Formats: sequence, structure tokens, C-alpha cells
Amino acid sequence: MNAPRDPDARLSEILRALARHPLPIPPTSLEANVWRQIRQRARPESSDWLGLFIRLLRRPLLAASAFLMAIGIGLGFGAVATMRSAADRQFASQALHLEVFSQNAPGLPAARITRR
Repeated sequence: MNAPRDPDARLSEILRALARHPLPIPPTSLEANVWRQIRQRARPESSDWLGLFIRLLRRPLLAASAFLMAIGIGLGFGAVATMRSAADRQFASQALHLEVFSQNAPGLPAARITRR
């Protein structure tokens, strides 16, 4: 039965085995690549929402779905606004007693004749 080995001893064996292998030859452009990566990571993240939106809309399926969604939302808001404004107009007309200016005003003699 094998006794449990010390993890530090196992790590030392692995490191010694790796040290026996020769180091790989680095590419000639290693330093330039490292500095390029450093510059890219040091650059602050820019939030280009408009560019992202335009790139997404270049996809036909997304563009069509965005267009249909915009039309649906616009129609929904328009319907709500129309219903609300009609109710508001009727309420304001009744509150201000504007029916006296209508052709069917209750005080006009013609309105009394047609109502009989």
C-alpha cells in the first residue's frame, strides 16, 4: 500500500522534470506582441452604443424585428393616447358645458322639435 505523498514533494518533482527540458525559442516578434497587448489592455473601454446598434441593425433579421417592434410600440402608444385624449375631450366638454355651442344644443328650438 502506497503511503500518501507530500504535495510539496510532488510539486518539486514536477518542477525538476520541467527544468530538465530546454526552453523553447521565443518568436522574433515577442517583445512587439507583448507591448501591443499591454497597450490594448491599458486603453480604456469605450462604450460605443451607436456603433453597436448600427452593427446589430446590419443583420436583416434583427433589423426587421426591430422595425416591427418599433411599429408595434408606436401603434400601442398612439392607441392609448387617442383613447385617453378622446376621454379627456369628452370630460372637458361636459365640465365646461360646451354642448351649448353645438348644433344639437339642448336650449335650441330645433333641438326640442327633433327630440319629440
